[in-house]
Amino acid sequence: IWSVVVTLLANYFQHRPIPKQIISAAGTSSTVSLLSAPLALLLTLRANASVARLLAARQAWGALVLHARGLSSILANYIYPINPQAAILSVRYLSIIGWILKAQFRGEDEASQREVLKLMLKEKECQWIIDEQHSTKYGVAMLSRIRQICNLAMSSSTAQTAPYCHNRLYFVEDCLKEIEASAGICERLFGSPIPPTYTRHLSRVMSLWLLLLPISLVTSIGATSTTVITTALSAYVFVGLDEVGMEIENVFQLLPLQQLAAAVQKDVRDQFYGLVCGSQPDIEFATS
Repeated sequence: IWSVVVTLLANYFQHRPIPKQIISAAGTSSTVSLLSAPLALLLTLRANASVARLLAARQAWGALVLHARGLSSILANYIYPINPQAAILSVRYLSIIGWILKAQFRGEDEASQREVLKLMLKEKECQWIIDEQHSTKYGVAMLSRIRQICNLAMSSSTAQTAPYCHNRLYFVEDCLKEIEASAGICERLFGSPIPPTYTRHLSRVMSLWLLLLPISLVTSIGATSTTVITTALSAYVFVGLDEVGMEIENVFQLLPLQQLAAAVQKDVRDQFYGLVCGSQPDIEFATS
């Protein structure tokens, strides 16, 4: 619309020297060129930062799925033979960690998180998690509970007689540390978005550039339909890039957290019950 107005005004004042001189002074190509480089730099930095945030969040969730599946295998192989109840309770906590993190990063209310807890945990365990939420987050409390359950299971008299009992705790602790690191990356991305000042400044520079562009085109190629088409295409490209950057910036609204949380639950369940309940073939070792 602005380019159409500029084109009509240029045609109207074509034979009037004073307005024509004003348009020529305001629309020199050097003015638009000076703004083009900062605008391109701002758009590039914005897009790179947004894509980097998206990639970091996706890698963190991928690591979360991987290490949750690995911890489930460790619980099935090392904790379940010693204390089946402790292993099953730990797997229950582990299977809902994805849903709790999804609700946290999507900004869902606590009612949805408590529904998941009540569905998967017993009343006493669920109430303990809810009480712990006042001093820490659900995800942190659940990982601490898994660590506590495994420590109690390995400190029993039955576990002390098992070979390499302390090494098993190292395996559990290593997986928990990786899961905590993945959750920590997501919390950092969630709590530190791109500064709003940067976004506002980019919008101001782009608006100024788009305002001066049709005036510059009128002075260089004349008040024709080419000016309107070129301005419209430029606005479409640059405003589209800005919108893409703003959408990618909200990584947790863009990522398929519903499917990722379901993948955590499914992998943990399949890995654990596949090793505990599944029939494994006997291994025959050759003897010399």
